Amino acid sequence: MLTGRIRADVDQVWDRIWSSGVSNPLTCVEYIAVILAATRSPEGERLERALGQGDVDGVAASLERVHDSTGLGSRALTDEHSPWRDLSTVQASYEVLRDLHVTDRNHDLVGDIFEYVLSKLSTAGQFGQFRTPRHIIRFIVDAVDPRPGETILDPACGTGGFLIAAAEHLSRWRTSPETRYIGQEVDTTVGRLAKSNLYLHDVPNSVVQVGDSLGDTTTRADVVLANPPFAGMVSADRVASYRCGSSRTEMLFLEHMMSALKEGGRAGVVVPFGVLTSTNASAVYIRRSMVEDHGLTAVVELPPGVFRPYTDVRTALLFWTGHAVTQDILFARATSDGYTLDDRRTECTLNDIPMILEVLRGSTPPDGRLAVARPASSLERDRYILNPSRYLESSVERSPVGDTREFAAVIDDITDRLHEITQLVTTLRKADSDEH
Repeated sequence: MLTGRIRADVDQVWDRIWSSGVSNPLTCVEYIAVILAATRSPEGERLERALGQGDVDGVAASLERVHDSTGLGSRALTDEHSPWRDLSTVQASYEVLRDLHVTDRNHDLVGDIFEYVLSKLSTAGQFGQFRTPRHIIRFIVDAVDPRPGETILDPACGTGGFLIAAAEHLSRWRTSPETRYIGQEVDTTVGRLAKSNLYLHDVPNSVVQVGDSLGDTTTRADVVLANPPFAGMVSADRVASYRCGSSRTEMLFLEHMMSALKEGGRAGVVVPFGVLTSTNASAVYIRRSMVEDHGLTAVVELPPGVFRPYTDVRTALLFWTGHAVTQDILFARATSDGYTLDDRRTECTLNDIPMILEVLRGSTPPDGRLAVARPASSLERDRYILNPSRYLESSVERSPVGDTREFAAVIDDITDRLHEITQLVTTLRKADSDEH
């Protein structure tokens, strides 16, 4: 956790870079990432020497070498219009970040600074993706419990938060077999940030593959941890081999992750709530497959607003074991997660997460209020609906048409079917055009 003083110093650097003409927030993050890396590398001495001599070319070239070494890749930083040629801004930024590094050489501090800078992007509404809260990431990682020597995969890694948390989880083993960390990210800029973030957190034996993970049919993992995209459609030609019959990203990623998980492996994944309740054929297919063929072990409903201020989408967590038969499924519902559920998300004392973690680990039996176990065989007649509130004691009696919580799922169904109809009409028109 960063102190208020460190946050203030980082804010000072951010404002200085921003006022120098770097208007793209992602470029600003890369700027800070490179200087942070320079403070902890041999290149730092050459950079300081070039700054002391007022050597503009030497400063730009030095920072470009750091840029490459962190995995951010070459960005023509020595170009005459590069922000790296503004010596006063580089000097001021380097001095602040260098002093932070000298004051406390804990590597996690450096990584935490970078995480704080990344969080500013979403807070300011300038970043296209929202980040998974770190305490939710830790909860998922602790529940899945990665082990030394396993391969850990996040096929929609964003800035690498799940992989970093997995590495921190595994750090309790002083000596262990080599663990592999694989991140996949379709966005080139975000992928570079993930590489830099893993570098700054000293995550060993890690790789970030930039590209379309849905097209990857070869990567297999012992552990899958992810918060895949919730919204959007994928063109039919990209996912012709998928069997769920949907073009929605959340359905495709779930099918992909089930395939990528090795037999006996474990997965913990964030999903939109509609995945649990939708009556669309693709959603039913995914749930049936997860129960009958992929060892679904637990469903955890998260509090509404847990992803604020980034989104109000209701979410849940799915945990499963690779290629196993499901016997009993644990259904749990968290009504609080240790933070207020408004846009400010300040810490509070109400928190169901620790108790649910104990239930998932088997340390505490389900009490029927927070969590309950149900036989998988009882779900088929309900089309494998996985809404935890349906099974917990405190749930409201459901009407025959379903409760209002599932309204969003109905909208998803309609949207999905309209998209499928549109694709079919387009195909028929093309076929008719080809004939004539």
